[in-house]
Amino acid sequence: MIYEYDTEFLDTETSGLAVKIVPGKKPGTTKKQQLDYATEYMDFPFIVSMAWAKNDGEVVHHILNTEGREIPKEASDIHGITTEIANKSEMTFIKAAYQFIKEAKE
Repeated sequence: MIYEYDTEFLDTETSGLAVKIVPGKKPGTTKKQQLDYATEYMDFPFIVSMAWAKNDGEVVHHILNTEGREIPKEASDIHGITTEIANKSEMTFIKAAYQFIKEAKE
């Protein structure tokens, strides 16, 4: 099935780069080991801003709530979005992604 989308560009800002995984580290076999490994994903970079331009020239931009995560100073120094600024927003990544997909298909 081919879809025609009404969005030309998508731009994001993130909380940084992924930390290199330590060679040989595995999730483990017990539930506790697997949970400990999985919680490290909270340290992975996340999207802090989404913006898109539609074919009609409309630009949509959202700063996203961090939902309890911290934006490192190194990332804030680049894009200017701090944890404090982001946490004033009611927009979450899920809401913004849903809006983007919905509007792209309109």
